[in-house]
Amino acid sequence: VNPERASQRATAYWPVSLWGDIDQHDAVCVNVSRGGMALALTAPVPVGTLLRVTAVLPGGLGLDATAVVMWSRGRGPEHRIGVRFISLRQDALSAVADWVAEAA
Repeated sequence: VNPERASQRATAYWPVSLWGDIDQHDAVCVNVSRGGMALALTAPVPVGTLLRVTAVLPGGLGLDATAVVMWSRGRGPEHRIGVRFISLRQDALSAVADWVAEAA
């Protein structure tokens, strides 16, 4: 666990859809925490972009969050972004927390 991180992260591989100040993008969640996700996608997304992030979590619960892009890296067809959740339903937050705890 990185002591500089606000919350523990777990590796994940979930399809995610992104909506907002960009055209819809399909992405893959590569890690997740109670506070946000790292996503892999094919196009850059600028830091500060507000997004709606939707996914189906393991177990079938839907995740529908508002998030902001905190970092963006990549070239060519491979990009990664880090998003911080701004709003997330309590049941989805609990499911994410459970996933992270089980993966630890």
